[in-house]
Amino acid sequence: MESIPRCITKLHKGIIPYLGRGSWVYATNGQKYLDFTSGIGALSLGHSHPELIETVSNQMNHIVHVPQQVFGASSPLLDLNKMLLKTMKGNKLNSFFYVNSGSEATDNAIKIARRVTRKPNIISIDNGFHGRTLGALSLNSSSVKTRCGTQPLMSGIFFSEPNENSLDELFTRYTCPTETAGIIFESVQGEGGIHSLSSSFLKHMETYCKEHNIMMIADEVQCGALRTGEFWNVYTKEVEPDIITFGKGVASGFPLAGLASNKEHMDHLGSNFLGGTYGGNALSSIASCKTVDILTRNDTIKYNVFVQSARLETELQKNENIKEIRVYGLMVGIETISPEYCSYLVDSLRKHNILVLKAGNNSNIVRLMPPLNVTQDEIELFIDVYNKLLLSF
Repeated sequence: MESIPRCITKLHKGIIPYLGRGSWVYATNGQKYLDFTSGIGALSLGHSHPELIETVSNQMNHIVHVPQQVFGASSPLLDLNKMLLKTMKGNKLNSFFYVNSGSEATDNAIKIARRVTRKPNIISIDNGFHGRTLGALSLNSSSVKTRCGTQPLMSGIFFSEPNENSLDELFTRYTCPTETAGIIFESVQGEGGIHSLSSSFLKHMETYCKEHNIMMIADEVQCGALRTGEFWNVYTKEVEPDIITFGKGVASGFPLAGLASNKEHMDHLGSNFLGGTYGGNALSSIASCKTVDILTRNDTIKYNVFVQSARLETELQKNENIKEIRVYGLMVGIETISPEYCSYLVDSLRKHNILVLKAGNNSNIVRLMPPLNVTQDEIELFIDVYNKLLLSF
């Protein structure tokens, strides 16, 4: 581990996985762990799903890498376009561009908003997290430690609290609508602590966007791909964004991310405006095809998300050290009274061979991101251990 930079936070330092199966990882220390981190939400189907492994293995015998800016697309990428198109509401978002990470998707969404509207400013909603590249970092107001020492960040960025009054004041005092290219938000904020934005606020935002040619950008990297029980959570808010960025669970562990927008906008960006060597490579594309297929097949996974979510919501207990438990599908935040108590829970769960995440600017929120095909027995195991820990503190 000496070769791993200290600047990379290691929440579960000392555990070195060598094998993963479903919701479990097997480590070199001889232990197996129930993994409710799911690769920070990327492993929507858990570790080494057999259908996914078979599909990717077969693809490796055909073609692995086809750059978008050389050939336009590989056969798997074209299939993925068709599959994702079926998940979009209406026909507004009918064109796709692929990259490798959510951060890149964010950067390209901002580029598109500025190019399409010919306006400079971007509004980001407080407590959001959009990535770690310099552009995406400029939009973050959660995990603020990641911004330290990186200034100057991207200019033209303004922050609004997630309420109507704050957005109105921002437009009145700081950036007028005629200078604003886009507003970016997470419909359920992940790193920020599992907070859901209200439908009324997002409808208010949508009205501004429609009236003033502002692009509404939904960052669904963490809360999308059925994580909350709906394929794109933003549609549960009864709004239709101009861009959806996606990643993580859409390819169940393979490096694929991207964005969906309107073809008319995308076609008028100009030659060579978008690109990237590995974005939409054939291997990740076929992995995403199979992932989307399994996630949407007969609503089996969707039903499981609702069932296991309901068990967590009804059976997780609270004591004087737990302020609130927020459950949105299998995106769960347990807000504690302090970072110290949060660390106690995370460390104690690890001692019982259960791995979870932290969230929130103060690291006082236990974050659960189990695979979407997690079993009832695995959920019950977590609930049993967690509830006993509350009693023993």
